[in-house]
Amino acid sequence: MDDSNAELTSVCKTAKSVSEKLLSVYEQSSGLRLDRLMKFFRSEKEVEDDIAKLQRNFSELNEELRRVAKTILPDLLLKSRIMSALPSEYFGFKSVWDLYSRGEISQ
Repeated sequence: MDDSNAELTSVCKTAKSVSEKLLSVYEQSSGLRLDRLMKFFRSEKEVEDDIAKLQRNFSELNEELRRVAKTILPDLLLKSRIMSALPSEYFGFKSVWDLYSRGEISQ
């Protein structure tokens, strides 16, 4: 335990009270966690080079939504978000993907 945690728990008398104090300080409420995870929708060009980060954020968001609201977001949102994060050099790919996903191009 580092000095800041030792100071936080210095008045605690039992291991349980230490644990509760640390949880109250470091564990986020479900609402705060969901708000933090919503960065999946807010992030812009900062993630264009890191699709894995988008996938991880989407997965964490779905895990929290499943736990709190017993629901998940459809994979279509992830696919759309990835497409919107691609740089302009991928315009042709994005156009073809859009046509394909709407069924205007067959396999």
